[in-house]
Amino acid sequence: LFLSLTPTDGNAGSNSVLNCGQSSTTLAGNPITVGTATWSQVSGPNTAIFSDVNIPNPEVTGLIPGEYIFRYLVSAGPNSQDSFSDTYVTYAT
Repeated sequence: LFLSLTPTDGNAGSNSVLNCGQSSTTLAGNPITVGTATWSQVSGPNTAIFSDVNIPNPEVTGLIPGEYIFRYLVSAGPNSQDSFSDTYVTYAT
């Protein structure tokens, strides 16, 4: 028997533009009361490094110029509809 709940709506925060030379940023996910949240990288010019994918506000480092998409996914069980939100981080050249 698996219990599945309706997860808290994930909100990955506002899109951001990094200044030239700023190769890291802190993501701004909302606190989760129901479910478990996980960050992932959807796209980007290289693979970013997360300080911890299981916290709302991880630091992301190792960025190079280009546009990244990061996804904040919230799941509350195998039978629940996941909630997710994407944020765009642009590292200007």
